[in-house]
Amino acid sequence: MGGPIPARELSDGMLRFLAVATALLTGRHGVDIGKEPGTEPSLTLVVEESENGLHPSQASLLLELLREASARAGTQTLATTHSPALLSALAGSEHPGVVVCDRDRDSGSSRLQRLTDVDGYATRTGKQ
Repeated sequence: MGGPIPARELSDGMLRFLAVATALLTGRHGVDIGKEPGTEPSLTLVVEESENGLHPSQASLLLELLREASARAGTQTLATTHSPALLSALAGSEHPGVVVCDRDRDSGSSRLQRLTDVDGYATRTGKQ
C-alpha cells in the first residue's frame, strides 16, 4: 500500500492520537507566540477525555507519550479521563497527581480531591 493516507480515511480516535502526538513531539519549540525576550517557551497541553475513540493499546501508548514529554521537554500536561483502565496504567507514584471530580451527595456540589484522599483508597504501609 505505501504512500500518504488521507485524513478522511482515519478514525476520529486515530486523528486525536496523531494531534496529541504531534503536539507532544514538537513540544515547546513548536509554539511561537509572543514570548518575552530571554525566556524559554513553555507548553501546557490539555487533553480532554484522553482515551476517547482510542483502542486501549493506543490509550496506554498515549499515556506513555504524555509521561515522556513531561520528563523530556518540561511540557506540562493535564488530561481528563473516565477510564479506569487508564488510571490502572498509572504507577503508584503518579497517584498523588490525580485529581478526582465527583458530586457531593449531600450538597449536590462538585468536589475535587486527590485520588489518594478518596475514601477507600488503598495504600501499602509505608509506600505508595
